[in-house]
Amino acid sequence: MSGVNDYVALGARTSAGLLAGLYFGFTVAVMPALHGLGDAAFVDTMKRINVSIVNPVFLLVSSPLPCWPLPQPCSFVRHSSTPRRPWG
Repeated sequence: MSGVNDYVALGARTSAGLLAGLYFGFTVAVMPALHGLGDAAFVDTMKRINVSIVNPVFLLVSSPLPCWPLPQPCSFVRHSSTPRRPWG
């Protein structure tokens, strides 16, 4: 890894991959299991899932995800000697 951009890209990919895995697992495992429930039981179960999923580990992974791209423009401007065009 040569610079800040590499670490930022790695963090962004890791966070996005973890969240994508969570959503995929939820889609293929939890939702099919809840398919046969009645409406009231489905709503109650989803409310319980929403309460229990907000824990420190989930917040640690999901909260910084929107912030990962912020250091990249600052790093580019600080380390760039000549202005570059984004397309080449």
